[in-house]
Amino acid sequence: MTNLNKEIKALEKAFEAFIYKKTELQFRVFQKEMAHLNVYNTAESMIIERKIIPTIDLVESFFTHSLKKYSSPGPSPETDFRYELKYYIGHFSSALSNLAVKDRKKDIINLRVGNFEKQINNLGCFLRNVNVKINGDVGNRTGMSMKSGNLIIEGNVGNYLGTRMNNGKIEIHGNVGDYFGDSMHGGEIEIFGNAGDVGGHNMKNGLIKVHGKAGGGIGTFMDDGVIHLDVGCEDVSSARWGGKIYRKGIRVRQKIFEGPRYFEDFIKTLNKKGN
Repeated sequence: MTNLNKEIKALEKAFEAFIYKKTELQFRVFQKEMAHLNVYNTAESMIIERKIIPTIDLVESFFTHSLKKYSSPGPSPETDFRYELKYYIGHFSSALSNLAVKDRKKDIINLRVGNFEKQINNLGCFLRNVNVKINGDVGNRTGMSMKSGNLIIEGNVGNYLGTRMNNGKIEIHGNVGDYFGDSMHGGEIEIFGNAGDVGGHNMKNGLIKVHGKAGGGIGTFMDDGVIHLDVGCEDVSSARWGGKIYRKGIRVRQKIFEGPRYFEDFIKTLNKKGN
């Protein structure tokens, strides 16, 4: 057995142990930012505790190997990794990527999804100064809470691309689902295909470029930032408090929503009216 195969076996054991902690970590509560952060931190801690030193070759080999090994249902629900894989391999692979790279300006990690599964979620979450290229279609929350670096997808992406990202750049050579750039605080998202509805939802800052056609409700509850729509969109939301939206190079001029910015303020407004 080669050293690389031994390292892959060690990573498999770490990954399986990581999955079995799902009840304790409440992995299913994906709406909460802290739940995702807890999952990611656990993955990184488990890799470090088991004294695994990931390299780019190891990350790429493990990712490919895991897709093949865990793609078939196991003999019992306890060993069926099909469901687990599409959710948790994203967190685990991102933790590996952050730990593997030495030259953060030049090194590129290539992850090949192929036609295996279009629903692998959370790939590229919490990336820090890493260049990752993914070949194939991926699922939801790709690039979630990205800190810095570059994430390139050669394929289509699901919903919530770049949700809560802080910095770095995400480049998509394919189509994107709904809520791209949701709650984005910084960085750049560039989409070379078409995009879905409600892009830039609750956007705080950053830049979004869509070279294809976008859906409706663009900029809903947008606070700040810039959105460029080269081809245009179905409609731009009037329920926004700030930011700049350009459609076919022309800035969209419309009255900015003057209502309460947050749900708590909305409730206070209703209570005042009730009194």
